[in-house]
Amino acid sequence: MEIDKEFDEFISNAAHYLEFKLFYSPKTVYNYKASWKRIGRFMLSRGIKYYSKVTEQKLLQNEFANLSTAKLSHYESHYLNSIKMLSDFQETGKIAPPANKSKYPFAFEGTIGIVISDFLDLKKNRDRISKRHHYSYQRHLYDFLTYCNENNIISLNDIKMTDILHYIGHLDFRGNTPISTFLTTLRGFLRFAFDSKLIESDYSTRLPVYKSVIQPKLPSTYSKDEIERLIFSIERSSPIGKRNYAIIMLAARLGLRASDISRLKFENLHWITSTVEIKQYKTGKDLTLPLLPDVGNAIIDYLKYGRPESEDPCVFLTERPPSSFVVRNDSLVLKRVNLPTGMADLTN
Repeated sequence: MEIDKEFDEFISNAAHYLEFKLFYSPKTVYNYKASWKRIGRFMLSRGIKYYSKVTEQKLLQNEFANLSTAKLSHYESHYLNSIKMLSDFQETGKIAPPANKSKYPFAFEGTIGIVISDFLDLKKNRDRISKRHHYSYQRHLYDFLTYCNENNIISLNDIKMTDILHYIGHLDFRGNTPISTFLTTLRGFLRFAFDSKLIESDYSTRLPVYKSVIQPKLPSTYSKDEIERLIFSIERSSPIGKRNYAIIMLAARLGLRASDISRLKFENLHWITSTVEIKQYKTGKDLTLPLLPDVGNAIIDYLKYGRPESEDPCVFLTERPPSSFVVRNDSLVLKRVNLPTGMADLTN
């Protein structure tokens, strides 16, 4: 389902604003743009041509009418925020910066700030570093500039090696960014300052060296034997065990993603043709898979002897209310369940 070209241009402009006005990272911009494309598909399905405040209200009613904002998942909060961002941009042509305004956008002011800006321009124009690396350089050097300002270091000539070591010692590396990345950025800037004759000593050669220890990569897939042992180990006498067994069978035998399994509805199960037909949540593409006998039998066993009585359209329910894995629109009510020929209607 292709979104309207005019809307696509609209969200491209919004993404450009995030990246070049608010200095969001390319990865974050990509995630917001993906959410906006989801909005575009919603508009296309409803015949909505232009995004407006009315569109926002329809989105909120469709997606969040029955949800408490205090209990939203990270993914749901991100989607809600993306809707509000797009509304701001549609109304004002701007998007409000994040709560921590001190770092967005990065303002490289003062004598040291000017030199940092020159260094960043050099990396961007001469070395042609990627947008992601450019953002990383900005973030790290902004932290260094903030440290200098907080310690009354006004010019590069005021910087001493003890200041640099003190700055490194106070960095927080509990996140995903390794210390070597910070040091590479700082080393490059100090070398640039020395080559430009802006500082007398080449501190870049005196920075500590941290060797990254690469841990063995954990396998991302299971072997066939491991999968069979996993399936065999599932306790299938309880309702939860029957549900988990059916879920594992869908993942192991058909290769379905967790996001697609949790959203699987009765309408996706075609017993007559022995197929599972879905629109993939991640890619938005239609997918048809064979409903293998052992998979179908696991689902039937769960539906007959494990699934709580519910009119929810989703096949798999949680143990405790609210039953469905993913909250659905209340207007979607299951009336009948299509099972293989000869099996009783489970809604009776």
